[in-house]
Amino acid sequence: MWQKALLSLSMTATLSTPAAAGQCGSSLNSFCSGVTYDAAFPLPADELDAAARSDYELALGKLQKVGGSAAQPMCLQAWKSLQCASKFQRCSSDPTPFKVCRSLCVQFADACNGSDAVLTRCNDELLYDEPPCTDYAELPPSPWALPIDSLTSSPAELFHTAAGLPLLVTLMVLVLHATCCALQHICGSKGFADDYSDETPRDAVRIALRRETDESASSAPLQSS
Repeated sequence: MWQKALLSLSMTATLSTPAAAGQCGSSLNSFCSGVTYDAAFPLPADELDAAARSDYELALGKLQKVGGSAAQPMCLQAWKSLQCASKFQRCSSDPTPFKVCRSLCVQFADACNGSDAVLTRCNDELLYDEPPCTDYAELPPSPWALPIDSLTSSPAELFHTAAGLPLLVTLMVLVLHATCCALQHICGSKGFADDYSDETPRDAVRIALRRETDESASSAPLQSS
């Protein structure tokens, strides 16, 4: 059952692929954010982006109903990549834009545990091609990236939020490190002063005895004469 569902999705994945190139340019999309190349726009970019989102969400019910590998994040991401690449095809020097990369279709089949029939669909030369072709990939979000809404104007307010936790931990580590350095400096200076104070009297006595010995030796010949 799940293999039939995947086959049905693979057959409809690129049905909305534009057959002719429109205006070529770049766009900032809310759904297909991985479009960082110049794409052909037979329709306005926002309409293409909305179409990709709609087709993706329509398939979610089928994939989640199938369960197993089809409901995993890698499968869903592969389906999204296939949709966005089909809607935003890369511009070429010819009037017709580049077709969707065959590797995206194969990635979808592998991630969703597709059958041989799904992989055979990926060999359709009318829909998919080898490089140069339209590929799609999204960069993973940075774990240190903070949303704009989480930033506050007050440091005190920032420390009371989860977003300010890494900064608070860093400040605590710096304070502890400075305290340890200060204690080491104080203890080291005290030890050095103690050693110096213990050794200085001995040196003074030793020097005084040496002077008395030298004076006695120098005065001895005078007394004998």
